[in-house]
Amino acid sequence: MTGWRLGLLTLIALGIGAVGLYLIFEPAPDEPFDEVAIRVSAVTASSASTGIGVLAPKMALAAQVVSPRNGNVPVVALARKTKTPMPPTPAPTLAPTDAPTHAPTNEPTILPTEPPPTAIPYTLTPAPTEPPRPTRTPRPTNPPAPTQDPNAPPPTAAPPTEAPPSGAALTAAVGSCGAITKPGGYYLTGALHSDGDCLNIRAHNVTLDCKGNTIQGANFNGVGIVVRKLGILANERAKNVEIRNCTVSGYRYGIYVEGSSSVFIHHNVLTKNFDDVDGRRYGIFLGMVEGGGIRLNESNNGRVENNNANSQAIGIDIRSSNGVSVQSNDSSNNSAWGINLVQTTNSQVAGNTTNGNVRYCTWGAGVVGPGCDAGGITLQDGSNGNRILNNEVGSGNGNGIFIKAHGVPCGNNNIIAGNRIHDIMYNAIELGFCSGNQIIGNNLHNSIDGIWMGFSKGNVIKDNTIANMNNHGIIVLNSLENEVSGNQIINTREGIKFFWEQKNPGEFWWLDVNAFPSRNNRIFNNTLRDNASSGIFLQDSTDNQIHNNIFSNNAKNIKMEGNTNGNDIRDNQEGALWNPFRLLALRQVEIAAPRE
Repeated sequence: MTGWRLGLLTLIALGIGAVGLYLIFEPAPDEPFDEVAIRVSAVTASSASTGIGVLAPKMALAAQVVSPRNGNVPVVALARKTKTPMPPTPAPTLAPTDAPTHAPTNEPTILPTEPPPTAIPYTLTPAPTEPPRPTRTPRPTNPPAPTQDPNAPPPTAAPPTEAPPSGAALTAAVGSCGAITKPGGYYLTGALHSDGDCLNIRAHNVTLDCKGNTIQGANFNGVGIVVRKLGILANERAKNVEIRNCTVSGYRYGIYVEGSSSVFIHHNVLTKNFDDVDGRRYGIFLGMVEGGGIRLNESNNGRVENNNANSQAIGIDIRSSNGVSVQSNDSSNNSAWGINLVQTTNSQVAGNTTNGNVRYCTWGAGVVGPGCDAGGITLQDGSNGNRILNNEVGSGNGNGIFIKAHGVPCGNNNIIAGNRIHDIMYNAIELGFCSGNQIIGNNLHNSIDGIWMGFSKGNVIKDNTIANMNNHGIIVLNSLENEVSGNQIINTREGIKFFWEQKNPGEFWWLDVNAFPSRNNRIFNNTLRDNASSGIFLQDSTDNQIHNNIFSNNAKNIKMEGNTNGNDIRDNQEGALWNPFRLLALRQVEIAAPRE
């Protein structure tokens, strides 16, 4: 009896082993097949904070064919398996290797030493209709910078400055425009009017409280409140100046600081100051523009907090400064930028709201349309080592967060983390010609492209939730040695696209275009689902690592076109399958003929 039982158990074990071997080495089908997938309503509630989603397996019982948008025919591919048993690549270090080129040696640099803020959960909604997208003008680059300090504070640390002293008690009444030349506490007794500068602060340790009164300009001449440099040579920065509770309209800038140390500007309303657009909101395509709500020049350790800066060219404008905190402001409905940093380093933009910052202009083909490089938060011309954290960048901005340059160094080693960016006309986040930037833990949805990056090296795009993009989740042009990891990319046309295009060197006089192939990028641990054309698309992109990604309900999981030599594709998964031995490896790779 015992022998009979032993034989029966042996037969059962052999049967299970045969089934496992069949599943491991199951041949691909000889005929192409339509991509089909079970759509489960629960997958629309994937968690951005945990990175876990409910993945539906590919099964013959599928109820719906996944089709690209605009009614195109579903893409068909041959089923393939990846059988190379290789170990996964270790997660790379996220710290940037370069430090800000403009950071002074006595200021702390900024690196994340703790996990970034958790992204805000999203709700899946239909993607917007794609407007005509103009050709973007290439943007220049800058040379590598020295190494950052590894002991710098994390991105969630307190603002980089402390509040300057509030000054003496409010004892000096101000009833007319004029100069403030002595320390002390000043307050307005009523509304002020001027055609030119109104209040001119020329002293240290001044507190100005407008008590809610209005300062009204005429014809956008002068500045409502100006903080001037001091000294015989006008080269001394004013220290510990506080401006609060003022409403300023009708000037070139509402508040303008020539140079300062520890200025504190808070709880003011800056509205309807200079704007360079007409009544139709039509103006120039943006290179640079002057005028708006608050302007800080050559300022260290300043704070701009809890202000409303709306309906002018620029809401809050920080230039050639260091260690500034721009926090908890509403900077919306401006025609250029809600918050603008130019040649500004080691500063923080956190917890602000920016909506509707856009203009109309004439694009290269003579078509009038919106966008024009306007946006919610912009870092320009070598703004390095800044932290852009937990902002609400919402409906109607031309771009969301934009790192740009104009023939000068780009912004390197910035951290963009924990922001909620949605309903943007073009790109939720855009950067080009830059290195060492980290885009971590953001929630992006309902735009054309989630993250657009070009001519870039050594950046990190990690742990973002990107949903309902009308075109791409992440699109990367002519870039190398970047990391894209841990992202959830849901319901776009193409989830992740890396590609290379031939460029005319004569059009890039500042740049060696041959130094920017599309290669040696790392794409791993991403979840890509419900993407209408492909999960990952490599086009003339070589020697990349595509590891440990999870695919579900994409029309194509991985698509390759042109020269795709040397790509290492392994250990990817297609949903969670009921298999006692392993998760099924990647089944589909479409390889198109090289382009002529």
